[in-house]
Order: sequence, then C-alpha cells, then structure tokens
Amino acid sequence: MRIKALRKAFGISQTKLGEVCGLTKATISQYENGKREPDIATIKTIAAYFGCTVDHLLGVDDDGQRVYTKEEQEMISLFGQLNEEELAELDTFVDFLISKRNNAK
Repeated sequence: MRIKALRKAFGISQTKLGEVCGLTKATISQYENGKREPDIATIKTIAAYFGCTVDHLLGVDDDGQRVYTKEEQEMISLFGQLNEEELAELDTFVDFLISKRNNAK
C-alpha cells in the first residue's frame, strides 16, 4: 500500500491525513506499517484525497500488475546480485525475522 509514500509526497502529516479520514494518527501509522488494514470506505477516501485510483493506492497498476516503490526496486536489484549460497542465507534470515515478529504479537 502506498499511503506513506503518497502522504510524504504531498507533505502532510499522519495527523492531517487522519483528520481527513476521521481517524487517529495512530491508525494511519498502523496502516503505513502494515499492522492494520483500512476498510474499503477508508481506502476510497484516502485515494480520493490524493487524487489517485484505489489501484494506485494499493500498489497495483491498471493491468493488475503490482507497482513497486523505489525502495522495493532497490531491494530487488540488490537481491539479483546474490549468489545461491547468499540467497539461502537470506531465506533463513527472512524466516527468522517473520517468526520473531509473529512471536512478538
């Protein structure tokens, strides 16, 4: 989801976006950090505020293909530079991080 990227591009705070949507700053933060998902009405409100489509807000282009942020594109580029052994290590580390996050909940 592109809420944070759009909010920063428009130069507005989480508080301001929350006011527009009738939500708290904490809720906007949770959306941006993937800890909570907005309902469809909120998604439509946010998309309308930024003047974009719901697909764009969700990170999907008109062809149904996922659109990657600059940061994601950089990670994909770095990922492509790893050899098979390094990819296996990365896979193990990612599993560890996900497990750690899930256990913290």
